Amino acid sequence: LFRSQIQVLDSRIPGPTILMVGGTHGNEPAGSEALKQFIQQAKIKRGRLIIVPCANKLGLLLNTRWLPYRIYYRDLNRNYPRVSGEIPLEPISQKISQLALQADFILDLHEGWGYHRIQPDSMGSGIYPGDTKLSLELAPKLANYLNRYITLDYKKFVVGYNNHPELNSLRSFCVLHN
Repeated sequence: LFRSQIQVLDSRIPGPTILMVGGTHGNEPAGSEALKQFIQQAKIKRGRLIIVPCANKLGLLLNTRWLPYRIYYRDLNRNYPRVSGEIPLEPISQKISQLALQADFILDLHEGWGYHRIQPDSMGSGIYPGDTKLSLELAPKLANYLNRYITLDYKKFVVGYNNHPELNSLRSFCVLHN
């Protein structure tokens, strides 16, 4: 990631560091667009936000899930190590993992192909926390907050637990590093 693709909003007042990542899969532009808009409006009172709105910038441009320049390890969100001490093979995953290790909390924004409430194999409209106490406490609160604004039951957010720990995803990397 080029430094210009990483936005840091620092209140200069001690507090948590939150990493927000969008655009990991280029065919999932909603998280990237949401973070671009968020950057324009964000006002933080304490702590620091590290925002990567377009992790897979070329994939977003070409509307492809994959890292278009790779033959192997094409899925950016499957390039994180599951063993402590290993280094990701993809430079973008390396940079995001370094940022994740600086953060107290990580939000990784994706799109799903359906709504989990009517298509249980889809992770769409889902919040999938890590295994930390804070993540497990905040996930249902966030889902309840979001669901206040959603009128159709099948579109409401669900909270899923321990989803796909084997995927070498950013989530599995963050669970590994607590």
